[in-house]
Amino acid sequence: MDTAKPIPDSPAANDSTAPRTIAGLLEAGQSLSKGGSALRLGDDAVSHAELHDLMVQAETSLRGLGIGRNTRVMTALPDGALAACVLLALTRSATCAPVNPDLRGAELEIRADAASNH
Repeated sequence: MDTAKPIPDSPAANDSTAPRTIAGLLEAGQSLSKGGSALRLGDDAVSHAELHDLMVQAETSLRGLGIGRNTRVMTALPDGALAACVLLALTRSATCAPVNPDLRGAELEIRADAASNH
């Protein structure tokens, strides 16, 4: 699925000013929220500025490691606003495959093999 293009039946499909990327959606949300939370999960909250900074930091770090858009990255993170931030940052920088953090041993290897073979 090409995430850089709007879904054809969506209102954004005919709106040339609508955000068309994750970064664009986050920037639009920041200007509308006036300092409110970008993400909230339970008591955890992350502001738009914090999310932006995390995404830029993550992208810079990933690029420094040689991880780019065509690189597959498997993540196993516990639920929370920070995990959501990391996943957003990864989807902006690479191909992300989140997995259950409770997987161990053979189960985790099966998921990693499946992700690397697609």
